[in-house]
Amino acid sequence: MLINGISGILGLGVALYALAMGATTILGTGRDRDLLGRVEALAPNRIRTFSTLDGAIDNWVRRTIDGGVDVYIDALGPGAPHEPFQQGLKSLRRGGRAVNIGATAGEVPIDVHHLMDQQLQLMGSCWFTAGEGQDMAAMAAKGMVDLSIFEHVTFPLAKVNDAITGIENRHGGFSNFVITPSEK
Repeated sequence: MLINGISGILGLGVALYALAMGATTILGTGRDRDLLGRVEALAPNRIRTFSTLDGAIDNWVRRTIDGGVDVYIDALGPGAPHEPFQQGLKSLRRGGRAVNIGATAGEVPIDVHHLMDQQLQLMGSCWFTAGEGQDMAAMAAKGMVDLSIFEHVTFPLAKVNDAITGIENRHGGFSNFVITPSEK
């Protein structure tokens, strides 16, 4: 599987659950090489990362996995350029499936003929249902997913706006922002 934006909030979550569900090889992209190194260290035998500062994603994927990936998850944040999304689509092997959970916005040119010829699927996502959320919580409760990697940053309820705008000292997807009801 390929996760664009693996070191971000959504991408890191996808990687943790993909590991728990038995994904044998997870390829991940991002810009920050230090954060990518931290992600790779979570499962060095199963996760490989690539900085988008070093070239095209699809070229790297095809050099790494013969034929491409079965699944591509795009978890890039708001305002991300269209090229990484498109390169992720080009990384799919025949019969592969792409799911956009990120915030790629605007009209993205897609080669529909290529999708048809390669029997590819492109899906949107509303993240997860309540039942799927309960399944994820149960996996974490049973220790199938290691949530100890997160660095908690707490804000009192009165400062919730500070928490959602201009967050400083952020460590990519490793930061977990918690709003507490009491004033601290």
